[in-house]
Order: sequence, then structure tokens, then C-alpha cells
Amino acid sequence: MSLSVFGLAVLAICGYLLFFRGPLSLLASVMLFSLLGGSAAIVLTALGGASVRPELLAIVILSAAVCAPGAGRAQLMPSAIMNNFPLVVFCVYGAATAFILPRLFAGEFQLVPLNPRALTSRFDTAPLHFTPQNITTAFYLLATMMAALAAWIAVQHKAAARTLVLVAIIVGAVHVALGLADLVLTGTPLDAVLEFFRNANYAQHNQAMDGFIRINGIFPEPSAYATFALPWFVLNFELWLRNISPVATGFTAAGLLSVLSLSLSSTAIVGLVIYFVIFAVRCALVPSSLKPSFFLVAGAVGVFFVLAGLSLALVSPEFVHTVTDLFLGLTVEKSETSSGVQRLAWARQGVDLFVSTYGVGVGAGSFRSSSMITAIMGSSGVIGLATFLWFLFAVMKPLHATTYRLGPSERDNVGAALSWSMLGAVLPASFASASLDPGVVFGVFSGASLGLRRSDFAMAA
Repeated sequence: MSLSVFGLAVLAICGYLLFFRGPLSLLASVMLFSLLGGSAAIVLTALGGASVRPELLAIVILSAAVCAPGAGRAQLMPSAIMNNFPLVVFCVYGAATAFILPRLFAGEFQLVPLNPRALTSRFDTAPLHFTPQNITTAFYLLATMMAALAAWIAVQHKAAARTLVLVAIIVGAVHVALGLADLVLTGTPLDAVLEFFRNANYAQHNQAMDGFIRINGIFPEPSAYATFALPWFVLNFELWLRNISPVATGFTAAGLLSVLSLSLSSTAIVGLVIYFVIFAVRCALVPSSLKPSFFLVAGAVGVFFVLAGLSLALVSPEFVHTVTDLFLGLTVEKSETSSGVQRLAWARQGVDLFVSTYGVGVGAGSFRSSSMITAIMGSSGVIGLATFLWFLFAVMKPLHATTYRLGPSERDNVGAALSWSMLGAVLPASFASASLDPGVVFGVFSGASLGLRRSDFAMAA
């Protein structure tokens, strides 16, 4: 095991917050450290060089803060578990399957493992067996669970809503700035500055399509950059709709929407389309949920894009043709590419394993998917799928009026915005995730949403 400079930074900052601040400050640090998506705080050489990202190390320290006796925090854990019960079952059961099911079904199935580097061809497979990826996936699941439980406890602080809004603005703005820096610095000597942050043992990609540079930021690939950006865009957009720090959240949402488009990621495009379709249905069913300025902004943006498109068509028809081909290649023609065929085969693995094991699954971390939903089906089976969907319903609260319109307090409104941003984390993962783990950002958003919307009390410190 080796500790990187990022690991030292996490230990120093979170250590200070642990002793001199409290869980809410630690929760904010977890959210800020999640920006380092291509970095490793710790490299586990005993597990094949597996990387522990900075926010995962921060989660360990935050968990210690909320579980330690004193200040009334530990006594909140039973309430946190009850309010996040479906996720607790999902994560604990999933972690258990990682150690049991690969051994139970060892050699019974040919599949693409979660780490396919040892395979010789794009569509090669290997016999099912227990691997280090089962161990790391179990750890990730438990980290997601602790993120939700710790977030639920941390937001009992009376300043939680305002703190989370500030963090959402900062994370969104920094992510935009890093994306634009990557766009400008790629191919120059200063690109090494961004490469410094990409020290994790992930496949690092600098990709271009038809001469257009795809944005990575400090993430390993454009898809990962866009997948991270989407829930933060949804959070800032939903906060803006609820008139919470409207100038800051509005500009941050606009910036994130811009880099999502510039990332040239099919994950971003499809995720945005699905979210805006859901949003349009919301508007049609509950028109009172929209603030008056929304129509002005939406109209101005629509007119701008129409005029910009017409101007480009007149000035440079070739450019418009190139952009159109690029968009088609990222969306409707994606499934016809070798990458699209491969991803479809990976996703189908989960369904096939679900059927072949009669709804039991073969264990978390046992195979590679391209959809979190089919990964859940093939890994933890009926129990995993049922508890995950149950938790989504519990967080979204689709029957509550505050999910769609302004609530009576800032805590209610921020909590509702977080529930939609949780959905923003699920959407790209549903057609792009290799594993069943929904991730730390999902855990933080969902736990904080439940804690803010349910709380009958708030700690003074």
C-alpha cells in the first residue's frame, strides 16, 4: 500500500476538520474531494494496484466522526439506518455476495470480468472466479452506504442547507473551470499540470472526434467527466428553480450545461435528454412549479441557439454538417460501432446471469457491465434490484408536493433539489456504469436529501 500526495492532503485536511469542526464540514470536504475523479489517495498494491480515490478516504474519516461517541452523533445512527434502510440492505447484501457467490458459482459461467485487462480480445471471456475486484467492489458499496448514513447525520446541523448550497456552487464552478482548462491546455506543455492529478490506476484517455477535443478535466476520460457533471448540473438547476441563491446557482448550472455539451459524451447527451424529458413532464403536470423567470430564460436561450444555428449554417455549412455527423455518431449511430456492440454485450451479461442463476446473481464485482441496472441484476439479483428501486422511491418521494414545487422551508427545498440530483447520478450510470455500486456522490445526495426533508430536529453544532 502506498499513500500519495493526495492521500496526505486528505488526512491533513480531514484530520483537522475531525478534531476542530464537525461532521458537516467533513461532509463538505467529501463533496469537494470528489472533484479529484482521476486521482488516487492510496494505491493498494496487494489488490493489483487498485486505487482508493480521495473522497473514499475522506468517507472513512467522516464515518469515524459520526460513529464516535460524543456530541449526540452516534445516537443518531439508528435513525439514520432506519431512514436509509433499503440502501443499507442493498449495500450490505451486495458486499456479502461479493465474497460468497463467486465461489458458489466458480467456473459455471464464462463472462467478461470487471477488470478485463488480462483478456486478449475485445469480446474475450474468462471463467467466473473470485478476484480482487470482488473485494474492492464490496468496499465501494460499504463506502456508498456510509456516505448516505453520514450525510443523513451531518445535515441535522442547523446550517446544513446553506452549507450544501455553497458546496454545490463551488464544486460545479471548479468542475467547469477544470474542464475548460483541459480544453485550452491539451497539447501544450501546461497539460502536465492536469496530468499531475491523474495518478490513479485507471485507463487514462485523451480523445478527439472529427477534430474536436473531448473534455476530460482531471478525470480519466470524457465519459467519467460528464457522468460527474450531470448530477451537479441537476442540483444547481433545481436550486435555481427554487430561487435559492439564484444568480450563483443559475450561472453554475449554465456553465455545467455548457461543458456537458462540449464533453462530446454520449453519456452526457442521453442523460440530459432523459432528464429534460422528465422535467417537461413535470412542467406539464405541475406548471405552478416553475418560477416566472424560467420562461424568460428558456425563451432567451432558445432564441440564442436558433440564431446561432442559422448564422453557422450561412457562414459555414461544412461545419454544421460536421457537427450533425458528430451528434449522430454520439447518439443514434453509437450502437453500430464496435464500442457500442461491446457495451451492449456487457449489459446483456447482467440479464443473462440473472436468468441463469434464477434471480440470485453471481456476486458484486464478478463481471463488467455497461449499465448499473443490469449490473445489479447479474450481481445481487432480485434482492439487490428490489432494494435499490425501493430506495429510489424513498428518496424521490414522488407523492410529496415539495418534490415538484416550493416547500415551506429552505431545508425542504434543498432536500428536494438533492433528490432530483440523486436521479441525475442514476441516469448516466444506468447506461454507462461497469459496476452495481451507485457511488459516493449518489450516497451523499440521497442521504442528505432524506435527512433534510425528514428532520424534526437540528443539532446546534
